[in-house]
Amino acid sequence: MRDWIKRIIETLQYLRVTDRDKAVFGSWHHGYRLDSPLSHDDIRKLEETYELSLPEDYPFTVRYYGLMTILAGDGPVGPRAPSRPFPLFAPFQEMTEEMWTLGEKDWSEEMRAEYQERQRLWRELDFNAGSLLLADYGCGITTSVVTNGPFRGQVWLLDPNVNRWIPFGMASNIHYADEDEPGDDRESVYMFRDWYEHWLRSSVEGFEGKS
Repeated sequence: MRDWIKRIIETLQYLRVTDRDKAVFGSWHHGYRLDSPLSHDDIRKLEETYELSLPEDYPFTVRYYGLMTILAGDGPVGPRAPSRPFPLFAPFQEMTEEMWTLGEKDWSEEMRAEYQERQRLWRELDFNAGSLLLADYGCGITTSVVTNGPFRGQVWLLDPNVNRWIPFGMASNIHYADEDEPGDDRESVYMFRDWYEHWLRSSVEGFEGKS
């Protein structure tokens, strides 16, 4: 068994036994239980259907350990949405740090024009293309694993409340209720297993802080 898989399973077992009152957010739903693993044929058929090749660590976990359930529906967002090109070549934030710092009343005309252009670009983005949903944090905030392009395999966070679509490291504080700003890992690249272990660590810390 790979070391990181062993860590994940041991941590899930620890939380399942100790968090009896389901104090960690979302635990009342998943109960720290694993889904049934997918077979090699299941994954091959899924990749053929979506016309994609899943990032390496993602199919390994769903095949052998059932850590995630792969979801994709029919209709405008599927079933081929993950095979469409991921629409970004850089993190997108509708408001720059300078805009946030100044406040709208103090923006220059150039900044107002830039903001309007960013609003236009946001409306044109295909939020289902090139990714598979991993988690829904509520209030429309989600994380997905990118399935193609230069960021293939990375986990990105989509937040329609402030119109940003960014690598998870730039918003990793979402796993910590008491943190309003990203930590020192804002430049870190989170692949699936990095994101999953980060969530588990924050769950343990959150539970132990409440107990």
